Amino acid sequence: MWQFPRSWIRSLPALLVLLGGITATVFGVWHELDNIKRKNHSRFDRLSNQACTHIQERIAHYGHGLQSLQLLFGGSESVTRDEFRQVCKFVNLEAEFPGSIGIGCIARVPNSPDQIQAFINKKHQDGMVNFDIVPFPDASPLESALTDDLMVVDYVFPETKHLHAIGLDIGSHPARRRAAEQSMMNNQATLTGPIHLYLEPTEEVDAAMQRGFLIMLPYWKSGVRPHTPEDRVASTEGWVFMPLVSERVFSQLTKVTDQELDIQLYNGTSKQAELIFETATNQQAKNTLGLNHLVHLRLGDQDWSANITPTTKFAYASTTLAWVLGLGGTFVTLLLSYTLLTHQREIANAERLANHMTEEIRRLAMVAERTTNGVIITDANRQIVWVNEGFTRITGFTFEEVQGEVPGRLLQCEKTDPQTIAELREAVTKGLGYHGEILNRNKFGREYWIDLEVQPLTNDDNEVTGFIAIESDITSRIQAERKATAFGQLIKEAPQEIYIVDPKTLRFVEVNDGACEAVGYSREELLTMTPSDVNPDFSQEHFTQGMESVVDGDVFEKSFTGRHRRKDGSDYSVHIKVHCATFEDRKVFVAFVTDLSERMKLEQQLAQAQKLESIGQLAAGISHEINTPMQCVVTNVEYLSEICTNLFSVTDAYREALQSHDMSDHDRESRLQELEQKYNYQKLRQNTLEAIVESAEAASRVVEVVRAMKSMSHPGSAERMSMDVNDMIRNAVTVSKNRWKYHATLDLNLDESLPCLPLLSSQMNQVFLNLLVNATDAIADRMEAEHSHELGHIEVASWQESDGIKIRVRDTGCGMSPEVQQRAFDPFFTTKEVGKGTGQGLAISYDVVVKKHKGRIEIESELGKGTAITIWLPNEDSTDFEFDELEYVEPIHHGSSI
Repeated sequence: MWQFPRSWIRSLPALLVLLGGITATVFGVWHELDNIKRKNHSRFDRLSNQACTHIQERIAHYGHGLQSLQLLFGGSESVTRDEFRQVCKFVNLEAEFPGSIGIGCIARVPNSPDQIQAFINKKHQDGMVNFDIVPFPDASPLESALTDDLMVVDYVFPETKHLHAIGLDIGSHPARRRAAEQSMMNNQATLTGPIHLYLEPTEEVDAAMQRGFLIMLPYWKSGVRPHTPEDRVASTEGWVFMPLVSERVFSQLTKVTDQELDIQLYNGTSKQAELIFETATNQQAKNTLGLNHLVHLRLGDQDWSANITPTTKFAYASTTLAWVLGLGGTFVTLLLSYTLLTHQREIANAERLANHMTEEIRRLAMVAERTTNGVIITDANRQIVWVNEGFTRITGFTFEEVQGEVPGRLLQCEKTDPQTIAELREAVTKGLGYHGEILNRNKFGREYWIDLEVQPLTNDDNEVTGFIAIESDITSRIQAERKATAFGQLIKEAPQEIYIVDPKTLRFVEVNDGACEAVGYSREELLTMTPSDVNPDFSQEHFTQGMESVVDGDVFEKSFTGRHRRKDGSDYSVHIKVHCATFEDRKVFVAFVTDLSERMKLEQQLAQAQKLESIGQLAAGISHEINTPMQCVVTNVEYLSEICTNLFSVTDAYREALQSHDMSDHDRESRLQELEQKYNYQKLRQNTLEAIVESAEAASRVVEVVRAMKSMSHPGSAERMSMDVNDMIRNAVTVSKNRWKYHATLDLNLDESLPCLPLLSSQMNQVFLNLLVNATDAIADRMEAEHSHELGHIEVASWQESDGIKIRVRDTGCGMSPEVQQRAFDPFFTTKEVGKGTGQGLAISYDVVVKKHKGRIEIESELGKGTAITIWLPNEDSTDFEFDELEYVEPIHHGSSI
């Protein structure tokens, strides 16, 4: 009978163990992988639900915010502009409604001329004097005319940022009108489709900020609560709305999902739906598990869809345990099988194999950790025997490339600190641990910093068998620290004064070298002081009140001019900008201070140069004004010289006749009558008096011109002086007479009861001279263009009005176009031809009147008809310290004021 060989029988238990172990291992690995797959799907579903819930809650939050404003308008017969402002100023849009750049009201206006004009008049009465209804820029006139009503932006907050949108008829834009009508019919907060927001182009407004949508909610007449769509249409007075920037509304999506999901939002559910927003991860993962959701969302009465996929950061459940289980089970199975086969004969070999397996398991455990740090294991000779994937990611070297190499020789470079290298080698040589930062160079030549920790590996006999090194890439941190240090040094050594102030104590927290040098105090002295110690113009209470709007976030910064006082008691003019910032984990005020001393000197020199230039251009005419009367004086003097000769002849004859004793009285009388007839004595008397009077008048004219010239060309004082405005006007008229008398007649309508004003005389003289010269040039240009010899007319008037004095210079010149009016006060704009002056007269006049005298200057002009420039100067000296908020300044239009 055939029998199995005994060797087979001995091998049967080992074979059964091998087959059973492999079967159990395969089943265990399959079961673990299936469990991991379910975990991944479950986690993806949970994150997707979180993202969709966040989107729905965000849109619903805006609708809830509009409901409170709906109650305001629905509960009042009318809401004024001031009432709207008072309500909105308590709303912190950035904090309460992230993504919203404003909040406002849209009025529903019947599309009839009478109703439209009545609405405009109502806005004018509410203080909005420039209000007008304008169609949407890309809407045709026909599109608006066919609608039953207009949808006009009535109020908007913050008004300074959206002033251009007030009066805009959004009903002339199809997408906006559809959303408004849908909201009105359904009485729900309704979103428009994706649109380009109507924003004023600035440096802060980029293409991403213009992409967004509106959310609108209707409000009805006071006391009305309609229930049907027809009633709602009939009762709707308007809408409250928010403009939303897509990128900002959904900016927190990546944080909600820890950047593990890539989300795309579409306006609609079809394949042709328009993309509204997508997360900017750009890290879409290779979707091997088929993780993908297309979710239908109902938002703001609109159908949206969200396409959700995982990114490379999606935290898949680790499969390491499954594969470790498989490897371990396989190894254990083989080990048991081998142990059974070898039995006692291979006990020693089994022990050596177990020791080897223990080392392998230790290495597998380190691999299983999948650390992002680089891990290196060397032998006792410091030659690499193993590295992990983190090492490859940091250095670029694979294990095959570095096996047997010494890490220091491979990675260190000529820029590595020699002292650090010496300390590392000394520690390793002594078998000690080491921790420090070191500069290395990777496979591709890129230098990088690592935080290195080296520890020795020992056996049971405490002998060093190798080393393990763990390195973390800290390049970004080192670079950031160096940049921060360098930037801090730049600020510290900057010549501009920089002060950091504690908002609570108002003491200086930090100052730079420029501040210390400017005011003459040491850093230690300044850190015990407050802003009022170096700026005598304001108190701590004044400063705190002025900065309230910055602290509240209403404005970004405040700027103002003032004086700083040095340690030696001397003052100098400064311009100061203050904003809020975070310094050493606390809120502070940061002030940048610029010394205006040199700038003010240059401005004075420029103004004087401009004045001398103007006078220089008038020099020929002034010379003529002096030369003509002087010629009259010279001619009369020559004539009087001749007359004196004849008069002396008559007087000599009188003396001779009176002294002669041989002549009778009759002969003397005859002789004297003969001499009077010969020299025409009576005519000599008359002509002498006339010549003297004429010479005196001519000399007075010269004195008047010289006095006016002296007054106009004097550099003046830096301090304000009490001046007679009418005298200043007369001097300017006198100096410029030879300029205007050939082109125009001039009338002076001056109020002689005007009080004297505190003025910078030299600079105001320049203003009046500039206005007269400009008026003359405008008339000359019109005469040249029309080939006319008819003189124009200039009228200069002064009168008292509104706690000040007004001066108007009106001409019948060529006038200004709207484009020229908008840039009339621009220092970099001129209509003067080359050789006809700098063309900076109005720019300098604006600076003198508005900035230095706190006055106003207005332009009223019509092309081809003429121009009137009106100046208002306050009665009192306006030199009080004032904060100036940084805000949008509207361009100057026809008839507007600065």
